[in-house]
Amino acid sequence: MCVIHPVKLVITNYPEGQTETFEVENNPNRPEDGFRTVTFSRECWIEAEDFMEEPIKKYQRLYPGNEVRLKSAYIVKCTGCKKDENGNVTEVYAEYDPETRGGNTPDGRKVRGTIHWVDAENYVDAEVRLYDNLFTVPDPDAQEGSFLDYLNPKSLEVLTDCKAEKSLATAEAPKSFQFMRLGYFCVASRKSNMKTALVTGGAGGIGSAICTGLARAGCQVAVHYNTKKETAEALAAQLQKSCGIKAIAVQADIKDRESVNRMFDKVDKSLGGVDILVNNAGIAQQKLFTDLTYDDWRAMLDTNLSGVFNCSQEALRRHMLPVHSGVILNISSMWGQVGASCEVHYSAAKAGVIGLTKALAKEVGLSGVRVNCIAPGVIMTDMMKDFDGETIQSLREETPLNALGTPKDIADAAVFLCSEKAKFITGQVLGVNGGFII
Repeated sequence: MCVIHPVKLVITNYPEGQTETFEVENNPNRPEDGFRTVTFSRECWIEAEDFMEEPIKKYQRLYPGNEVRLKSAYIVKCTGCKKDENGNVTEVYAEYDPETRGGNTPDGRKVRGTIHWVDAENYVDAEVRLYDNLFTVPDPDAQEGSFLDYLNPKSLEVLTDCKAEKSLATAEAPKSFQFMRLGYFCVASRKSNMKTALVTGGAGGIGSAICTGLARAGCQVAVHYNTKKETAEALAAQLQKSCGIKAIAVQADIKDRESVNRMFDKVDKSLGGVDILVNNAGIAQQKLFTDLTYDDWRAMLDTNLSGVFNCSQEALRRHMLPVHSGVILNISSMWGQVGASCEVHYSAAKAGVIGLTKALAKEVGLSGVRVNCIAPGVIMTDMMKDFDGETIQSLREETPLNALGTPKDIADAAVFLCSEKAKFITGQVLGVNGGFII
């Protein structure tokens, strides 16, 4: 069973913390295909369309006061629902009849509706792709205008928040399954053609450009944020819609190892192991060295250098070293190469990133992992918002190309270094600075 438009069903009179198992036939029309064991608990996922607060005529699924049969489990009666501030149903409430285990009715009452479900305590997140006709007419060449005028915008629908039975987590391509009430589906080979990328600081200017570039290159993307939740979630939703890939927003304070661990847990569960890690998150500050406080120094190094350590070590331990493959790309700065007045702590941290890149590349190269670094020049992002026009013009004039960089300039370089086109490049620092540092 798989739920492709999930909403949570809470069985309010079922004992909290209790779990039981049921035997479900693999194919009701082929007894020889045997049975499988599924778990059942107080909360389940059901299809959103299997509940209506105000049912239409002949609707036989869940609505207040109506009973349905949860396939092979129990009969439940709907008691109500919970909505968010926009009126969307977020939870459905029901009570179960403990005498109806297996879906039977000892008292002989008729229950017309049967719906499928997935245990909310024991499931796997899944991406499901629904295909329809490529064109809206049978013969587009026979129509007026271009065949492009008749492309079906709904020929592919990618659903990224589906909930499937836990057993499907180990299913291998190209095995096929019949999802109850939905149709036939086969397992896609994700690892053969789709990588998972985690971009720290993905909600910022350079980070969002890198996320977009990797998504357009066919990667699944985890957009990391610390405080910019709405921005990160909006970007993930946009990438899913425009690029046809799975994207999620993940929160972490990269200075905190436990927070980083939780972020990787979420990425692992939703997208699989991290194949590409882009350490982009960072902070900046301008201050005379003699005015720096210890807290200033500590915050800069903890974020810009220790954050790279925390995320890189976790990515290597969890996935890259075990599978003997992976890419780590660190975003440093040209000031990490030559130093900047009034930015000593920033320069020191970014220089540390360059040193980490070169040393780590030597250490993990034999394990099939590449580690590289980009050292951006002056890039027009929010970090430049405190500079006045005269200063920005002066920086432009100091740049041999007489231009300042854009986030896309960094993203284009990042996509290349993360791709197979750069398979013989590791331990390198690529300056993307318009010639400012030569």
